Amino acid sequence: MGKEKKADTQSERHLLALVQRGDQEALGQLYQRYYRILFSYSFKISGDRELSRDCIHDIFLDIWKDREKLSNIKRMRPYLLQSVWNNTIKMLKRNGKQVPWDPEKPYRTEVVFSVEQLAVQHQIGKERQDALQTALDALPARQKQILFMIYYEGLSIDEVSEITSLHYQSIKNTTHRALTSLRKILRTIVIFTASFSTWYLS
Repeated sequence: MGKEKKADTQSERHLLALVQRGDQEALGQLYQRYYRILFSYSFKISGDRELSRDCIHDIFLDIWKDREKLSNIKRMRPYLLQSVWNNTIKMLKRNGKQVPWDPEKPYRTEVVFSVEQLAVQHQIGKERQDALQTALDALPARQKQILFMIYYEGLSIDEVSEITSLHYQSIKNTTHRALTSLRKILRTIVIFTASFSTWYLS
């Protein structure tokens, strides 16, 4: 573990200890630290900004109510992401909205996987951005979700395993299949685009 990550973990544990002792300011610091990623995650599941805000509010309200149990939380980020998943699905059901969830496969969701931030970070062109978006949207839901968590949110395979209850090797296999599929889809798009451009301009 790097020095920065270790320091961040120690800071998090300190904040949790303060919250457990009834420090509301420490709870506010945790809220500010994680709000952005939690809102993004909930919104990508629900597509509802108000619901996502309410979801996060309820999660931290529950943390405060059950603060005596905080010592049971080993890693805050995976715990919060799992809570967001559970609460978002519960709120969608309660509001009578469509739930992107198959009970037989409890971690399937049609997440809108945007590549806009990736485009900014890597300065990829508009055509390549559109091709990547098309390729991502063509992936099965579970593959898309795991890619989102690993490459967009920066979670480790261990963290994804903790959130999804999938085995470590299963996640690695799914990631490998997803990347292989992406390469094939992108190759097809590139070949089609090149062929179409040649035909169109001839």
